Amino acid sequence: PEPTLSRPTDAGTADAATSSSCPTPVPERGGALAGVRARCIGDTVSVDLADALGAQPTLINLWASWCAPCRTEMPVLDAYAAEPGAIRVVGINVEDRPGDAAALVAQLGIRYPNYIDDGTIQDALSAPPVLPLSFITGPDGGIERVIDPTVFETSDQIRTAVKDSTS
Repeated sequence: PEPTLSRPTDAGTADAATSSSCPTPVPERGGALAGVRARCIGDTVSVDLADALGAQPTLINLWASWCAPCRTEMPVLDAYAAEPGAIRVVGINVEDRPGDAAALVAQLGIRYPNYIDDGTIQDALSAPPVLPLSFITGPDGGIERVIDPTVFETSDQIRTAVKDSTS
């Protein structure tokens, strides 16, 4: 069974590490993520995710440091993101302590950009209370949830999901 989400009681504020630079916002993107705010791990300024993601197809992965399947999936996403021809991968840490999120990104050596959710991303994506959870955005701002597989184990699975979503 997939874990359910629960907010830790200690909000934690210290970010011990940073991941790759988060995309620079480009105003007026629109789509389901318009108005949804998050901050890049290691930063204190929140940005509008729709503006930050722009019109570039993106695989969005929701994760938490306490989620064992997330810990398994993140290195697979990182390997895919480094491949030629891969679409951009962006992680969004949810229901977690920012310091724990930053520590996990550093521990795993994750290079793709990661944001800390301000508590609105799951509602904006109509996300069920399970993790990990992936979505693929199109250039028009449309968002499609990746249902199969529920946890990526190989780059081939990611390529197939991207192809199915963007074709």
